[in-house]
Amino acid sequence: MTVNPTTVIKAVATPESMVVPGVVARETTNALEGIGGYLLERTGVLTLAEHISPGLAAKLDPALRPGAGTAGAAAALDGAAQLGIEAGAPHQKVLIMTMGVTGGHNALAKAVARQISEQYPGAEVIVAGGPEISGEVFDSKLGTAMQRFHTFERTDQPWMYDTRYKIRSTDGGTRGGRRLYDGMFRNDVKRVIDQHKPDVIVSTHPSVTATLGRMRSLGILDTPTVAALNDAAPNGLWLSPGIDEHVMHVPGDVARLPKTFAGRAGQQLHMSVARPPIDPKAVAPERVQALRADLGLPADKPVVVVASGSMGIPVADETYRRLLADTDAHVVVATGSNTAMQQHLAEAFPADRLTSLGFTNRMQDYIDASDGVMLKAHGMSYMESVSSHKPVVFFEPEGGHARGSVQALAADGYATLAGDNDDLVRSVRMLSEPDSPVRATADRADEFFAAERSYADVIMHATAKPAVA
Repeated sequence: MTVNPTTVIKAVATPESMVVPGVVARETTNALEGIGGYLLERTGVLTLAEHISPGLAAKLDPALRPGAGTAGAAAALDGAAQLGIEAGAPHQKVLIMTMGVTGGHNALAKAVARQISEQYPGAEVIVAGGPEISGEVFDSKLGTAMQRFHTFERTDQPWMYDTRYKIRSTDGGTRGGRRLYDGMFRNDVKRVIDQHKPDVIVSTHPSVTATLGRMRSLGILDTPTVAALNDAAPNGLWLSPGIDEHVMHVPGDVARLPKTFAGRAGQQLHMSVARPPIDPKAVAPERVQALRADLGLPADKPVVVVASGSMGIPVADETYRRLLADTDAHVVVATGSNTAMQQHLAEAFPADRLTSLGFTNRMQDYIDASDGVMLKAHGMSYMESVSSHKPVVFFEPEGGHARGSVQALAADGYATLAGDNDDLVRSVRMLSEPDSPVRATADRADEFFAAERSYADVIMHATAKPAVA
């Protein structure tokens, strides 16, 4: 039976035991309310109120009321039953929401959509990006300025991004950030949900995750929600107490996530480990040689791909000079949208040793043709690499969340973290050694694809759960 349940079902009333006098959750909000919530969290006022009286804390923040999200969970199940959907049947209409300024969040959304479509061919999958969710901001001069600043701080002044990350990574900063995101985007997120009326919602961006989680906690959204995580050891803004499932592919995050959750007493973190939204494959030697011939890469030298991300995060020229001088590797540098970096590398280094590659739709082919990949951050490029059984060497990881993610993957044995140029040279040399510890990390990363369930399975069978015990 093919049906599309409505998004918000109010069939089940909130039990009296969950009602806090004077607490009213409104479906709409605004930026000022978000700023107020941020200040309540950042200054510790809400923490103080929680110690004085749970009832007072619930008045200041209705999401803290006992049993928050329980009524919505019951309503979702009741509504599905009324529509004739059998318990355990997969959802039929999926809305994937992202707000990515950079390519990683958007690439994850597309990968999740593709996996769902392949595994559940009868499902309708909709991907809503930043322009659709909040086009007034994305398409405005302010939105353009924000995107340019984010690119500037990541590529030219990483200390700025690192400092901002540290400020918001405290418990108060994380909770406050969630409130601020909700104030900025709830109205837009709700509009898109009401327009598409899905029966499960997936987020691949922290701003959407925070907003959906708060809507679920406040009882104004009954639709099950899933946060699809891509980075290892994600920071607390990737998590939300109201999200019904956080799906991840790194087993070690089961122990790490509760430490950055920044939840209050009783707030629950729901999480599952699953196969990532990309299929593993074996790249035969004949395929490698054919790709190298097609891409103009040497057949008789090691090939190292440096993936700089969609923004083109630079690596110092001295590092490339050391690699070319002390190894026989051919280096391919994918500079993304950073055209200045592409031009500089093309002029500074010989083309027969270093390929300066701008934006390309053939990134997976370059990875498949390589002996290994050098990255500055975890993300889709990492997943594309290990899915082709290519070892990954991290070097000079970006600040902010990227550093913690890279360190976690290296500590778990899924990648190599080179500490300096000497260490990087040694690691690149070991790419050609079959039994080297660098190559062994690719074997270890095969564990990601051994999980019984996939991201698509978790999403398509997600159920609404209480946000507060």
